[in-house]
Amino acid sequence: MRILILEDNAERRTAMLEHIADSLPMFGVSFFETSDSIISALKTVDAQEIALISLDNDLDPIAVNGQLVDAGDGVAVARFLVDRPNHGSGDTPHTAPVIIHTTNESAAYEMQELFKAANRQFHRVVPYDAEVWIGEVWIKKVRSIIISSVTDRKKMAVTR
Repeated sequence: MRILILEDNAERRTAMLEHIADSLPMFGVSFFETSDSIISALKTVDAQEIALISLDNDLDPIAVNGQLVDAGDGVAVARFLVDRPNHGSGDTPHTAPVIIHTTNESAAYEMQELFKAANRQFHRVVPYDAEVWIGEVWIKKVRSIIISSVTDRKKMAVTR
């Protein structure tokens, strides 16, 4: 199973990877620096292989062939997840829980409203103090969500 993370900040990515390696070493991690790249992955990955999706919003432009290109934002990914839930490989909808981890309050609110309207599981973690929040709050939320999700999946498998 994999954790998909939309995050363009190298320090945050390093801290997230270190904490996941410590707490959840059995999970693979894929980082994406653009909304288009994570959406492309979501279109092709088996939805059952995704344990969790974590979304930043404000992504810095990236250099492509010497030109700065808009990297998109987390809101675009949230829209994709609620508008086109069946775009994984196969017919299984993308129902993995989502963590919104952006300091942009208006974007976080927009993502929350999208997920609420779609009756989709989401959680909000507000970044603070450089990368400190990752070890103090984010990884604990990741662990509790994944443990809860695995328990729910086992219950569903037993009832089938």
